[in-house]
Amino acid sequence: MGVLVFVLVFVRWVSWRSRDTKDVVWIRALSEEPETVIVSGDPRISRGKEEKKAWHESGLTAFFFGDNWASRKYWNQAADVVKWWPEMALTADKAVPGSGFLIQLSGKNVKQTYEP
Repeated sequence: MGVLVFVLVFVRWVSWRSRDTKDVVWIRALSEEPETVIVSGDPRISRGKEEKKAWHESGLTAFFFGDNWASRKYWNQAADVVKWWPEMALTADKAVPGSGFLIQLSGKNVKQTYEP
């Protein structure tokens, strides 16, 4: 996959353009960026009908932190991203573009949840 561009999407604090930007809008916009990988604290993207459709159509590889991650304090979330970054980078590099992965904080590995 070459050089990866990771886009960190912390739904509670940062969104692609503004807090009001719908997931489907920024997902479709990012699909135009080559080799982009989503790292998100919003696993609803992998479950909501419209969001899931936009993600699958985008071909973007995505890593989702589990449901309980969004309720953690900001610095704990930052530490989690740093902790998991090496495995996310290695996994994304080997993954079929458009794959989806779930990261449970209690787990030791990322779990593939979608393969295109």
